[in-house]
Amino acid sequence: MSSTKPSVAIVLATYNGDKYLECQIESIRNQTYADWKLFVRDDNSTDATQSIIQKFEQKDDRIINIDSGGKRLGYCQNFSVLLQHTLDAGADIVFLCDQDDFWLPTKLEKQVRWHDGKSPMLCHTDLELVDHHLKPIRSSYIQHLGLKPHLAKTAKSLLLENNITGCATSVDRKILSKALPVPEGMDNHDMWLGVVASIVGEIRYVDEAMVKYRQHSQNVIGGNNLAQTRWSLGALKATKQKHQGKLRGRIYAFGELVRRLEGQFDVEALRTYLGLASCDVPSFKKLWLLRRQGFRNQTFKGTLLTFLQLLK
Repeated sequence: MSSTKPSVAIVLATYNGDKYLECQIESIRNQTYADWKLFVRDDNSTDATQSIIQKFEQKDDRIINIDSGGKRLGYCQNFSVLLQHTLDAGADIVFLCDQDDFWLPTKLEKQVRWHDGKSPMLCHTDLELVDHHLKPIRSSYIQHLGLKPHLAKTAKSLLLENNITGCATSVDRKILSKALPVPEGMDNHDMWLGVVASIVGEIRYVDEAMVKYRQHSQNVIGGNNLAQTRWSLGALKATKQKHQGKLRGRIYAFGELVRRLEGQFDVEALRTYLGLASCDVPSFKKLWLLRRQGFRNQTFKGTLLTFLQLLK
């Protein structure tokens, strides 16, 4: 990044988000840092989301509505397409944004400064958990889940348990140029960007909540999904099936990342993870082998989910 003022873009992937979308977009328009472009792509909503986007596009020329062409991509691929649009537009720093949250007014101003240009960087912050009326639930999402983002910044940590929340994240174009496109098998673009950043650049965690992270029944990914899981036998069985499906997709995606980065960056952690996650041994042994190689979870529940993923 040059010493001149960076080009800042924001990506907002929407789907049936009319209930909270106006509030989120207004929180972006009220940022103290005003030099930005907002790229929005709706994934064929059936509510009033598209008309809300069109209204804001007409009143603010910084807002760019990307035509979906009538194609539904899903959450992760919707973001992948949007991120590619920002690269094509020449953005230096890209912020990710969810349709139902609320940005504090100084988020952009502060977070842009944390990208110092010394190395390719992904920067992420804490979040405040709030209810659907934006009333506080917990002051720290990170503490609520017991995550350790100030320590767990390597691929060996993030491959087992992600601690990066997309709507609190900004990433520079050097990392995005290696991360895109996100492979079809990947279920979580937050995790994907984090792993790529840990290999091709650096990750900076800032212990300050810059987003009000709204918790409600329609969250795709939210603070309630991990923290309030009921660990009954039936729930464990369903969780096992769900996370084993995710693991299969991730093995494919990270295999693609090895092919994409090999010869340019150190991908040994990825190779080790793929080999051990795929090997035909009991899950206890897989987990033990991963730990011997320096792979670590951050929480007990994260360790349990990893174990369930690795079950045959």
